[in-house]
Amino acid sequence: MKCIVRNDGDRRRFIDFILKVDLSKSFAATFEPVKKRRSLPQNKLLHMWFAMLEGKTGTSREVYKEYYKKMFLEVYTDNCFGKEVTTVRGTHELDTKEFTEFIDKIREHAATEGYYLPLPDEMGWDEMYQKYGNDNKTR
Repeated sequence: MKCIVRNDGDRRRFIDFILKVDLSKSFAATFEPVKKRRSLPQNKLLHMWFAMLEGKTGTSREVYKEYYKKMFLEVYTDNCFGKEVTTVRGTHELDTKEFTEFIDKIREHAATEGYYLPLPDEMGWDEMYQKYGNDNKTR
């Protein structure tokens, strides 16, 4: 059972559930704060930026995504059947704060490479959104 406790009623239901647990069986329980995953607007912004970079450079947006994940997210190396395997943390695993930090780093890096990636309230946003905001590949 997964239970999210947001208010007193949720807490009471959760405590009632725990009190009724059959103690003849063993259970594992974890109680931790819920992390809000990256938001859809954050994800759409990132994919618009990658589409824009693709349009300006010809390098595919998928390459930009992998490039920046390897640059700014955790990279894990493990052994599988005697061979080294490298995995990069997925953006779907990031909470909203981590995702904000990730896109901020991308924006800073792109600027050092000569590419301005606008935010919704900045100059250039409308033009970028018109050109890349409705691109089916950005979802």
